[in-house]
Amino acid sequence: MSHWSVWVLVLVIMQVFLGGIIAYADNPTSSDKSLVSSGEQSQTDKDHIAASNNKFSYNLFSNLSHDPFSANKNLFFSPFSVFSALAITYEGARNSTAEEMRSVLYLPQNDAARRDGFLELNSRVNSPGTDYNLTNGNALWVERTYPILDDYLNTSRTWYSVNASNLDFKSNPSGSAGEINTWAEGETAHKIQKLVDPDTLSPDTKLIITNVIYFKGSWAYPFDKNKIENDLFNLSDGRSVPVMMMHNSQNHVEYNYIENEDVQVLELPYANGKERHLSMVILLPKTSNMSAAEMVLDPGTFSQLQKEMVKKKVQISLPKFTIHERYDLSQVLSYLGMSDAFSDKADFSGIDGTHNLYISDVVHSSYVDVNEEGTEAAAGSGVVPATLSIEKNPVFRADHPFIFVIRDSETGVILFIGKMMNPAS
Repeated sequence: MSHWSVWVLVLVIMQVFLGGIIAYADNPTSSDKSLVSSGEQSQTDKDHIAASNNKFSYNLFSNLSHDPFSANKNLFFSPFSVFSALAITYEGARNSTAEEMRSVLYLPQNDAARRDGFLELNSRVNSPGTDYNLTNGNALWVERTYPILDDYLNTSRTWYSVNASNLDFKSNPSGSAGEINTWAEGETAHKIQKLVDPDTLSPDTKLIITNVIYFKGSWAYPFDKNKIENDLFNLSDGRSVPVMMMHNSQNHVEYNYIENEDVQVLELPYANGKERHLSMVILLPKTSNMSAAEMVLDPGTFSQLQKEMVKKKVQISLPKFTIHERYDLSQVLSYLGMSDAFSDKADFSGIDGTHNLYISDVVHSSYVDVNEEGTEAAAGSGVVPATLSIEKNPVFRADHPFIFVIRDSETGVILFIGKMMNPAS
């Protein structure tokens, strides 16, 4: 029996600075939502899916972070993007393949709870923002002669806002790759130029599943352009590299902050108008030992720290940095427990009605740019005399490796995770 491959291409691009893009997500209409959404129940389901995403995020980060090939390298990915693409794939999985994927992704077994949760969470992510752009888009690319079950297409379209397109992978791999790459460029403001290499497509390629998440936002309290200085960043091996260090200058601003004997935790909000609450949470170990910061990422610990953070005036120093990475996640996902999906044991009969499909690759491309730009703070400018402070303001100096997380505080969902080991690399 021949086995045909499913590609799961997870494309994520994020930028942190002032600007805008156009969202292309094809969401269900309001009438569609009235048929599949259910008030209080959908809120509970959304929270469940967000919690599942965060558990998966921690496991994936931990495994990528401790991989011998990347232990001391920068790391950046969107767990929500990987999670979403695999959830779409899961809808076609059956038997032990479905059980493994459900376990790794912490997905609800109940179809209604799972699908309604994703519908509500994706609607949340793709809702328009006043001062930022955040979109999450899904697409299926199907070999034009290959039959996909209507039930799978309808489920993908209704609950995951998936657009399906037919391509000629067999006779025209170059044109097929070009169409996917053009879509990816349009979804990412031309930051990803070549997602698919036509040479990697084969006659066995029958289906490519893609997810794109794009974020472009501005700081609620921008760093002072006049206070960007040449500085040194201390690497974990004892060396130092030059960086451009940003400093905050709005002495009246209070940030959510907490620390213990091992780590400092700081939340930097993005400008969000009145309706959204997106922020970057930085986990800065007090020594070069990153394990203290990694332990904070445990979902229970991270959630509890968010509740315990208090408003403080903080002296912040943060390096400008850019990370551009590409990962093949097949091996790490197999290690986490979903090995059947990548083998001849795979059962994706819910996609095509056969046992011929398996996942050949899960590719994740990511980009982040963190700099000083942003909108003016709504509170205006002002200086609070030091004599009015009851205690000394904390100093948050990120001149050594740290972890950063982009999250939606309303749902609690983790959208992006990164590990900054060397801003000069």
